Amino acid sequence: MPLPNQPPTQVPLISATDSSSLNSINDREVIKVVTTAGPQCVDKEFLTQLLTRKDVIPARKRRDFIPNDMKDNHYWERRRKNNLAAKRSREKRRLNDIVLGKNI
Repeated sequence: MPLPNQPPTQVPLISATDSSSLNSINDREVIKVVTTAGPQCVDKEFLTQLLTRKDVIPARKRRDFIPNDMKDNHYWERRRKNNLAAKRSREKRRLNDIVLGKNI
């Protein structure tokens, strides 16, 4: 029995060059996807089901708002550090975009 976080039963992966195995999947549409193991051919219906499952693609974490009476010096120090890190990250991304834009 599969665990709740496991994808539905998977159609066996086949080689893109193996045309005889393409016909053995009962004429279902097979598409080529790139995985960490390299390009693979998978059943389009399976891939659609996999990508539409809520537990496969995690949702963004819910924000917990802190009441004002709990905002002490430690809280404000963490916020200051986080804001500086976010600012550095945005600046680094902008610089990378500029460099990549000039090289193209």
